[in-house]
Amino acid sequence: MTMFSTATLVSTEDARSRLTPALAQHMRGADLEVMLDRELMLDDATDRSGVLVLPGGVAIDGDLLLDFETAIHRGQGFRGIVALGALEVRGDILNTNCDGGPFLVVLGPLTVRHIIKGGAAVAVAGPLASSGTIYCAYNHGSFRAWGGLKAEAIIVDDHLFELAGPIDAIRLVLGEEDPFAYLLPELLWEEEGVPMDDLGDELIARIKAGVPIFRTDAPRSVP
Repeated sequence: MTMFSTATLVSTEDARSRLTPALAQHMRGADLEVMLDRELMLDDATDRSGVLVLPGGVAIDGDLLLDFETAIHRGQGFRGIVALGALEVRGDILNTNCDGGPFLVVLGPLTVRHIIKGGAAVAVAGPLASSGTIYCAYNHGSFRAWGGLKAEAIIVDDHLFELAGPIDAIRLVLGEEDPFAYLLPELLWEEEGVPMDDLGDELIARIKAGVPIFRTDAPRSVP
């Protein structure tokens, strides 16, 4: 995990008091409580780790890793990151564990290359600009973009997600849209002509390598 020279580690209670009014602009009542308690896990009294708070305008060189094994700041573990304003990640946001990971809440705009995530919760209140692809996999995590989204594509694979505002991206929700209308044929058929059960590993490898995954005529959402 990148060492944030301007970051502050705060208590769970402090983080909750900061997040509640900010997130209440996008969620209400029971939905807000569920996000705070279950998605961000701020009700877990057995977890004594804090929350890393970043001021607005932070730029991170390289990747931002959202796995607990790397969630250490100055020798102390943390359960999540809150960016109080704009956040620029000059690499990828990566969460390799499908079962969990430190949450990321950005209360301003987010700029990033790719987002590849599993079980961590990610929420962005401001505009999200990705120069690459956003891939959200498995049902233990969540992804919310409330301020609009611009990216090459967003792929959702059995994952809780919420998009609001203008969307400028190829938007593929596996299990809802026909993948044959979006993805290259070689991703969907093995040599024997049997559909692949799980595209995840191949999609992630291609996204990271910058190898095409979409048909040239794949439908695109535009504002």
